[in-house]
Amino acid sequence: MKTKGIFITLILILVGTLILFVYDNFVQALLPDNWVGIVAGIGAALVIIVGFLSNLDGAFNFVNKLLGKKDPQPTQRKIKQEDNTSASYQEFNAPVTIHHHPQSIPEPTQSEPPIEFEDSLQPYLEMVERRSQRLPLAPLDPTGQEIGQLGLGELFINLNAGESAITKGRLLRKASHHYRAAIGHIFHNQRLILLGDPGSGKSTMLRFLALCLARDHLGREGEWLQHLRWELYQPEDNKRLQNKEENSEIVYWQGAAPIPVLLVLRDFAAQNFKPADPLAIWNFACKQLQDDKLSEAQSALEYAARRGKIIFLLDGVDEVPPFDREAVWQAIAAHDAGVFGGNRWVATCRILSFDETQIPETDLPVRTLEELNRKQIDTFIEGWFDAYITAGEMTKTDGHDKTTRLHNATRRPDIFNLATNPMLLTIMAVVQTYHATLPDERAKLYQACLETMLFRWQRHKERESDRDLPNVLMQLGTTKERLERLLWEIAWEAHCLAPEREEAADIAEDDVLRIARDHLGDPYKAAQFVEYTEKRAHLLIGYGGGKRNVYRFPHRTFQEYLAACYIADLPRANKYFGDGEFGPQLRALAQKGDAWREVLNLVAGYLVYVINRPQDALEGIAEILPEQLPNADDVGNWHRIWLAAEMLSVVKAEEAKKNIFGAKLLPQVRQQVTSLVETGRLTSRQRAEAGDALGRLGDERKGVCEKEPWLLPITEDLQFKMGEKGEPVKIPAPYAIAKYPVTNAQFRFFVEAGGYTQKWKECWIKDGLQGWQYKGNRMQPYLWDAPRYNLDNQPVVGISWYEAVAYANWLTATTDKLYRLPTEAEWERAARHTDGRRYPWGNEWQEGFANSDEAGIGRPTAVGIFPDGTADCGALDMSGNVWEWCQTRWRDENRRDYPATWRDDGRENLAGGESVGRVLKGGAYYNGKDRIPAAARCGGYPSFRDFNGGVRLVVSPFISDR
Repeated sequence: MKTKGIFITLILILVGTLILFVYDNFVQALLPDNWVGIVAGIGAALVIIVGFLSNLDGAFNFVNKLLGKKDPQPTQRKIKQEDNTSASYQEFNAPVTIHHHPQSIPEPTQSEPPIEFEDSLQPYLEMVERRSQRLPLAPLDPTGQEIGQLGLGELFINLNAGESAITKGRLLRKASHHYRAAIGHIFHNQRLILLGDPGSGKSTMLRFLALCLARDHLGREGEWLQHLRWELYQPEDNKRLQNKEENSEIVYWQGAAPIPVLLVLRDFAAQNFKPADPLAIWNFACKQLQDDKLSEAQSALEYAARRGKIIFLLDGVDEVPPFDREAVWQAIAAHDAGVFGGNRWVATCRILSFDETQIPETDLPVRTLEELNRKQIDTFIEGWFDAYITAGEMTKTDGHDKTTRLHNATRRPDIFNLATNPMLLTIMAVVQTYHATLPDERAKLYQACLETMLFRWQRHKERESDRDLPNVLMQLGTTKERLERLLWEIAWEAHCLAPEREEAADIAEDDVLRIARDHLGDPYKAAQFVEYTEKRAHLLIGYGGGKRNVYRFPHRTFQEYLAACYIADLPRANKYFGDGEFGPQLRALAQKGDAWREVLNLVAGYLVYVINRPQDALEGIAEILPEQLPNADDVGNWHRIWLAAEMLSVVKAEEAKKNIFGAKLLPQVRQQVTSLVETGRLTSRQRAEAGDALGRLGDERKGVCEKEPWLLPITEDLQFKMGEKGEPVKIPAPYAIAKYPVTNAQFRFFVEAGGYTQKWKECWIKDGLQGWQYKGNRMQPYLWDAPRYNLDNQPVVGISWYEAVAYANWLTATTDKLYRLPTEAEWERAARHTDGRRYPWGNEWQEGFANSDEAGIGRPTAVGIFPDGTADCGALDMSGNVWEWCQTRWRDENRRDYPATWRDDGRENLAGGESVGRVLKGGAYYNGKDRIPAAARCGGYPSFRDFNGGVRLVVSPFISDR
């Protein structure tokens, strides 16, 4: 049959060639113009038939010749800086500038799909499905048998990632598309870097994507591409973006599903690869197929990869040893420029481990996973217990009762703060499943989950199959405490092997057995312990090609908590640290910074909340804190200050004050961490974390948490260069501007004074304001309770222009000063001085001078922690952090834009309705350096309120048009 097809194809090619010859030499000159296209079309149709019978690519080349086109050149790819929801797929297909040694890239081995293409892929896709479906903390019944109906596909909740940037020159509410789901960002970006905190769901996100794509290819029941869905917000003209739920539609993954190839970069980095080799990643994928005994799928995958039908899921750049990360990024860039570069890819990394300077390519889209919101938390809780009910592991009554209990618990602010992390929420669900109450502190949660996983079969409802279960403690001849200490030591050794990784480290089976023998005194019991903790408790997971010769904890957070318990247990800790005291041991770890940060915070939590030894925690923190402020370049000792502040914030300021020693320690820690943030020590991200710790301990800097701001007078040189063109503008009168944006602590005075009630209605309607009618039933800013935005020393966000003006009017009514929003000219003069500089600090961009997208923090920081970015007048955060409302109109009632250069033309009039847009200045944490110059401006309708809008106040007798 195949020979006959080839024979027919050859005849058709000869006929087509003859037609082309006759057409070129005789027919084209004789036919009218309108017939030329018809004949060409007939010839093209014939050649397309040829293509389907022989070679599709050859057919299209023949068509091009027939129509007089040149041979197509290879498409080069350019990686886009930001995703564009309206961009076509082809826009992503452009060059990467990459320099590497020339490599010999083999030509495709075949142009047709391999015989039995789908059949050869099926075992591979089934393997992807099987591995992706399994939960790292899968709830197992007490007999150790997996509940078959419960898996990732049933429990996954959509995660949000990043925010859409504001388009230059547009009003905020005019965005044509707005989506937050990580799946949406992955779909709209041909290649993407996805960042997240520990336990934020980075790996789970990739596994869920792989699961859905694999199940779609396998034809599983359930329309699995529709599980890859997200909300697309399309605000109407008179709607505000924060009312997304009222004005959104659900969209799904469109088009053919790419074939998922999930690669663990830690394992890739362990191979002997050349960073500039464009085949390095592909060769590793092939090796994985061989290791999994799936080599028969390689030809089919190669065929798909050469046609851009693959999505490479590159998990865990942060798991790679630091000295290898740059080489891994180079390998990804080389892959992108090679023969398989037409495929999609997503790479994940921990936020604190991400270093954009290691990436050869600039302008790669980067998104950061957000914390879970209330709706996501509730959805997960309901799905968790519904799955137990469906699996027959829980009665409906019991399941609904536990659902209600966990719903109620997560409405407490302290527990809600923990539940916003997917890993911690999963732990809560595990604990609630087997416990009557839920602990309210992180270390207590881990301890409860540890006990649940180790011993829950003793607490579970009694069943016939349970009665004969062996008592593991009796069988091993040990106690609960000794068994826990055994796990502590395993975790300690594992963490010492790779403290900088986000994921749990590998520890050799021989080392696990050695530690178990030391504790249990018997190699047989050691083997029993390993078998139990892996197969029954699921606290150790075995890995290895066919042999389980390496073990890992199910998540790094377990490893960190157990290592923290080991450190807190002084006598056993001395085994590794010698005869030193507890404090010096902590100090040695604190100097290392990020690598031991989570462990040290859990040491404090364990000492205070699990074993009730707060004095030990406070004394350890005191030992970590340097006796005096270190030199500017003494990074290790600045690490100590940062981590001492974080550990004390775990203890909590209120608890420290109850202790005589703690009451003395608290102001010392505050003073030193204040110096850290005010002098700009450590990296921007580390300083942001230190600023958060200061906010939790009580930020006593002037003008940060006090009712009134720290005012900076601007009384001279009122003429300056304004706008991008630097046109001269003179401000009519002197004024004073706040050193910082208004903080949450400052805005709380307004909220708690009844600022949203009838008592202060006048503040919302004064001078023709229409704020009261747009306030509605609100009693606080949008996102007021969101942990990401609500520290006392963070700038308030989620306020509309109406709320900002009402707050200023309230502050005026309750003080002896006349507060208001700055005019755009006043704001820009404060930021640019008189010389029209581009940024508050000068004309050139400087890394680390502002909380912008380049800083990689991904959220508002405590105010004033970028001292190098201070304006000449002394104001901070005038570039980056949050957009700041100005009094000035962006456009008038007829929707005509005012000119960018300020003039006294009525634009400062406070009256006007929703159609009168208002100016915002300064840019926000997610904007790049080109969006945060002092001249940059944006407009927003006065009722708009979202994650990016704050305010800074001024005091001045000059108020135009009032």
